[in-house]
Amino acid sequence: MRDAIDFRDKLIDVGIDPNILPLPGHISYQRKQSGIYGVYHYDTFIRDGKVSHGNVYLGKLVNPEQNIFKNSAYGGLFTFSPSNGCAKVPGVINIEAGRMPVKPKALLFGDIWMLDHFYQKTGLNIVMENLIPECSDTLKALVGFRVIKDDAYRYVEAWYQRSYAGVIYPKANLASQRISEFLVRLGLDSTYHSFFRSYLQTVTNNKNICEQISVPVLIDGTGLQNNIKTHMTAISNHDGKINKELKLVYVIDKKTKFPLFFRYITENIIDHTSLIATVNMLRQYSIEVELITMDAGYYSLNNLKKLIDNNIDFLIRMTKNKKEYKKLMTEFGNDLNLPKYAKAYNGRSLYIKKVPFNILGKELYAYLMIDLQKDFEEGNHIIQKYSDIDDPDRDKKIARKQETGGRFILLASKEYNENEILPLYYQRQGIEQLFDIIKTYTNVVPVRVHSDETLQGTLLIAFLATAVYSRISYALSDSKFSAKEALAELGYIVIHTNESSAIIEELTKKQKEILQDLKLEYPMDLEKGNPLQKDYYHHNQEKKKRGRPKGRIKNTEFDLHYEQKHELESLKRRGRPKGSKNKMKVALHEDNSDIYIENHGSGRPKGTKNKKKADLHEDNSSIYIEKRER
Repeated sequence: MRDAIDFRDKLIDVGIDPNILPLPGHISYQRKQSGIYGVYHYDTFIRDGKVSHGNVYLGKLVNPEQNIFKNSAYGGLFTFSPSNGCAKVPGVINIEAGRMPVKPKALLFGDIWMLDHFYQKTGLNIVMENLIPECSDTLKALVGFRVIKDDAYRYVEAWYQRSYAGVIYPKANLASQRISEFLVRLGLDSTYHSFFRSYLQTVTNNKNICEQISVPVLIDGTGLQNNIKTHMTAISNHDGKINKELKLVYVIDKKTKFPLFFRYITENIIDHTSLIATVNMLRQYSIEVELITMDAGYYSLNNLKKLIDNNIDFLIRMTKNKKEYKKLMTEFGNDLNLPKYAKAYNGRSLYIKKVPFNILGKELYAYLMIDLQKDFEEGNHIIQKYSDIDDPDRDKKIARKQETGGRFILLASKEYNENEILPLYYQRQGIEQLFDIIKTYTNVVPVRVHSDETLQGTLLIAFLATAVYSRISYALSDSKFSAKEALAELGYIVIHTNESSAIIEELTKKQKEILQDLKLEYPMDLEKGNPLQKDYYHHNQEKKKRGRPKGRIKNTEFDLHYEQKHELESLKRRGRPKGSKNKMKVALHEDNSDIYIENHGSGRPKGTKNKKKADLHEDNSSIYIEKRER
């Protein structure tokens, strides 16, 4: 084994005088599974008439605050920094594996700072911390990366090192292999169900998870392109475009447009067969659907019957190839373009006619409509398509499109005014915008994972990123800035740091307006201290109370409520308390002490001899002595 040397001698060997401070060069750090390790890179210097440079491996960083490293080659523990030089560490020190020490650099600050405030404000911070407590920093950093960047996870570690996320989420482990392992863990069914129990309780403000809460929702599905071979991948055909996809089903709150729930299914499963399964899943999390707004893909008599039987109100667009649609248009659509049915909504001109319609033994309300803008677009498209084509059925196809263009029917379970029905239905645009966020900003498409757990973990992070993004959009609903513009503009805010201080750049006029619209107060007041210190960022945060919030029951009670496994008393720990005696044995000892002693004291007393052997020895002593003499 090589003898340990003093680190000062090592510096002298490479041509650096340890007595002349500051020393040339800098320290770089690398995070590994077992901790953080440092390397000293020294600058060029003159040696034997030549210019040279190099680096020295320092070892494991055991105390970032005091720059203490551990390396057996240099005798164990020692301190080193270019500004203060090196020295041995006397006595016992506090070894703490933690965040990277602050290096003089500029950190991207504004965007991740804003996201962290939304974590705190919306309660998502607590949800993420309780999901996998030891990996909460990793989860927060990945969600932040998904909102801010649309890059692959291979770039997340580089972003993390140049972002303020490295300060507020110091325990995040974003190495490529660790992210893969974390996604598998996040995608387990137990984690999935635990997340939605906590998340839905937070976003619906339901203090008691065992009490059902009614929520009006929007339900829709979208295809996610996936060329990986899994049992969830199937062939899809959308407007003649053939892809390999899986289907993502989302449920959002109709009032706030916040996402409530997601699940993924095989693409070839028809929409209307997945509706009731989704509603039943929501009931498991105490969400009782009050009103469902759906697109034509979910229309079927079977779905309508189940919704009616469960007293769930609905608003759905009828499919044009159904006989109910054709019957309504034939009987009531001839005079649909009369002036008395003309309405205007959101810059569009329409004709709307309300008709009572009995189906499945219940009176529903059908709203026959003509969208003039849609009628013109479809008519223009069909004429352009067949203008240069020699087709014998050309005239019939154009005439058929003119008869059906722009026409559609909305079917409602209860009566609405003609002026109410369109705003109610076009709230569906909220879920279409949500799907646009998922596919555009969260980098989910195309899906590049191979296992169900990794897929579910990836979609869960995308779901959280979508939830945060929608909250920002909602906060900026009355602003002239979009969520994308706000994130981009605040991303330009940079904080320049070193080991003892931080310099914050001034805000531009646009950045001030965005923060004002978001009702966020710019936090950087240098008189309050260094924002990179551990106790600064949350110095105004209320100290967390231990235990579950008031009114919330235990998860074990929740499981019993739904699964009805056994009574709560059966969960108590079995056996008598530590140190107590067995009551049956005590009673037996008192009532039958003789029998008890006989049964438990079998054998001769310690130190006595075997009586049979003793008698044999006495009776045959002469024979024994004779044999010994021979």
